[in-house]
Amino acid sequence: MTPLDALNQHYFELATLKFSPEQKEFIGSKWKQLRNFGCQNAGIRRWGSHLLKLKPQQLITLEECFRNLIKGIEVTGFQLWRESGKDLHLEAIFRLFFDDQSSLKEVDFSMQEKLALFWKYDDTLIAQYRARFEQIFKDFYHQSVWTQHDPLVTEMLIGNLIAIYPLFDPEPGSDVDLLQQIDGTWHLVKYRTESIQLVEDKVLAHGFTPIDNDKALPLILFCGTPYPAAKGFWEAVKSDLHPFRSVGETIFLEGKESIDAWMGSKPQVKCYGLSLGGALAYYFGKTYEDRVTIYAYVPPGLLMNPREMRKIHGVSYYNIDDYVPSVGYHPTGVNFSCYGVITEAKRNFLLAHARPVGCNPTLVIEINPRHENHNAKRHLLTIGKYIISTFLFILTVPFHIVIAARNLGSKIKKAWH
Repeated sequence: MTPLDALNQHYFELATLKFSPEQKEFIGSKWKQLRNFGCQNAGIRRWGSHLLKLKPQQLITLEECFRNLIKGIEVTGFQLWRESGKDLHLEAIFRLFFDDQSSLKEVDFSMQEKLALFWKYDDTLIAQYRARFEQIFKDFYHQSVWTQHDPLVTEMLIGNLIAIYPLFDPEPGSDVDLLQQIDGTWHLVKYRTESIQLVEDKVLAHGFTPIDNDKALPLILFCGTPYPAAKGFWEAVKSDLHPFRSVGETIFLEGKESIDAWMGSKPQVKCYGLSLGGALAYYFGKTYEDRVTIYAYVPPGLLMNPREMRKIHGVSYYNIDDYVPSVGYHPTGVNFSCYGVITEAKRNFLLAHARPVGCNPTLVIEINPRHENHNAKRHLLTIGKYIISTFLFILTVPFHIVIAARNLGSKIKKAWH
């Protein structure tokens, strides 16, 4: 055994010390990826023979990083598409969304569903999907699912589901049951929903006020970039591709007055966001600091003063095969944690971004954002994003001028009459 092989074995044993043989086998199947992250967390670019030349203090730091590398492991996964027998077609759609073993070939989308997703919004169909999605939280609760799975993966998945919920357009004034962990115990909490206008009535956040539970905190949910037929799709795309601002910044600034009104004097709030919603959660956390704990899923990073980013309290999760979180920079403060997710099945970029984390065999690892933010790949992707966005902005300037002229003309007409 070479010295490097011996070092590799030593760090593998450190990283897997508290795990079962089955879990060690899963970790071993992903070890080449994992050991690179262990090195990065210690400020070392990647695994290699250069580790043999490290100073004693550097080796101590590296050992500590490997000892704390793996934060959660799930070797079975959660079956969120449990067949009820009521609507097998709908169950197949949910399996496609959640299960790495499912593919588009297994689901025959109707023309109504295709139109509702890509052309014309269909509130009846979305309400059907919303009702089925809400049932997941009740099923989890009655099955006491947290007793059967890794605690961190359970918490991560439930938060991911909550972050997805705005895509189903929660009805203002309605009641919904969501899972929340309170004093270390999971509860099914009933919330009253309300809409918070960010960009007119097109881009909304959603406020949730707990009913009959004094310990549950209010929630605010920021929606990710919606599907093409949904309201606010183009506003979200424009915010994603803004050439001079971070993702979500334009939307947050336009909606800040409404957000301030909803926050009022609330002392503590939980915030969930997915993708674009995760970026909005970052701005929300920076603005309200320790009044807010954020849970951001696959969020793009921001271009923000590092001192401002340190004001954010909370956690972010992203699949390591997803490129979106590799654009921009993530919070680095002592009150913020960043976790990477590795799934048993290799996911392409789209599935890594869209499919929830934890439904399938999953590893959750610690990411040190102080070192990750200095990754050369991250710098290149961030620069590339803003170059492409600037180019697209220049191409569409005439279109924006025409739209602005029409809007101004409409306002003048109304004022004249």
